[in-house]
Amino acid sequence: MRNLILIAYSFPPDRNIGAIRPRGIAKYLPYYGWNVFVITPLGFLPRDSLYNVIETYPTFRIRLGYWKRRQNLDYRRVVYQPSIKTRLVSNFFEIVPFPDTKSGWIFHAVFTAIQIIKRNRIDAIISTYSPASSHFIGHKLKKLFPDLIWIADFRDLWSHNHFRKRSRLSLFLFEQIEKKVLSNADFLTTVSDPLAQKLKRLHKRDCITIPNGFDPEEYEFRVDLDKKFSITYTGSLYDQMNPEILFSVIRKMLSEDDCLHQSMEVNFYTRYNPMLEKLTKKYGIENIIKQRGIVPREEILRKQKSSQILLLITPLEKGVYTGKLFEYLGARRPVLGLGYRDSVVKNLLEETNAGFYFHDENQLFQQLKKWYIEWQKTGFVKYTGEDRKVEQYCQKKMAEKFALLLEHKLSTCHFYSQ
Repeated sequence: MRNLILIAYSFPPDRNIGAIRPRGIAKYLPYYGWNVFVITPLGFLPRDSLYNVIETYPTFRIRLGYWKRRQNLDYRRVVYQPSIKTRLVSNFFEIVPFPDTKSGWIFHAVFTAIQIIKRNRIDAIISTYSPASSHFIGHKLKKLFPDLIWIADFRDLWSHNHFRKRSRLSLFLFEQIEKKVLSNADFLTTVSDPLAQKLKRLHKRDCITIPNGFDPEEYEFRVDLDKKFSITYTGSLYDQMNPEILFSVIRKMLSEDDCLHQSMEVNFYTRYNPMLEKLTKKYGIENIIKQRGIVPREEILRKQKSSQILLLITPLEKGVYTGKLFEYLGARRPVLGLGYRDSVVKNLLEETNAGFYFHDENQLFQQLKKWYIEWQKTGFVKYTGEDRKVEQYCQKKMAEKFALLLEHKLSTCHFYSQ
């Protein structure tokens, strides 16, 4: 077995979508001969013993957050305790949140990684964005240990992040910083071809596409389908993700069939969103739209599998899949995608036959009405995804692509060393 360090600020049991890709890497890379050390900040909940997690001393912001919530951190889980000087320096750098609000973590993660490298023969590093601090850590370790293979992975883009509006000057400065930090990375990877093209243009080098994936082991249970004609949305809902086209179609369907009030339910498992309430009142569908709030992940997976239809709303960026899409593939229920005209989501749903993607209201109306009639006749909406193609987007396949990349680099280095 070769050894690899995975630098991941978010890792289970953290409850955010950023923890899913690192978990898949850590879980399935060992199938391909790689032992993974995960470096992540100390959290409140204990880590799963399935993974080789090395928790770092927490940053000032983490400590402050837990103090405000009156929760105590178990510092005994921090194996490599930094010096008082390192702690003070990290606190100081957090005063100016550069490159992000996690900047204090750079010192603790580098310190911890050095201890791991001293005690183990490490062959490679994978740092995963976000935050940008992860790549600063990878950059520093590559400078200290140039023989290590460094993969800089992007779940989202850094300087050209579609969720952040930057002035021209700010964008230029962040581009220069990004290019400098990643200049010594052996590989750049990201989740879709359009994002890979953007990275290629910025860095003037190839970027490899490794899509996200679902963990099939999470869905090895049975549930009954909802009795109602249910549409379920899970995950965060940002300003750029507007479901109004769906609400308009539901209003139109109501005008044709008033019984829809009793038979249809659209559930949003997300934080309370005033935009949803405003749109619900605008279209007079308060009996249909339900804001369910945030529930545990185990329950979310059950809701996904029991829903008649799974709703996916993409931001106005054609290269963004959103992590929930892959969970939906794992749930094996029909996916209804809404958003950008030429989104990669549309291509993936067409490839796998796992659902439909719309930006046109009339087309959406026709498909939703078709599904509703099918549900009325049979009591369920049939899933038509092709398993062989869907399985190409599981996390084991994702990890295999990382392993192939690492092995290619190792074999190349071995060839030139002869």
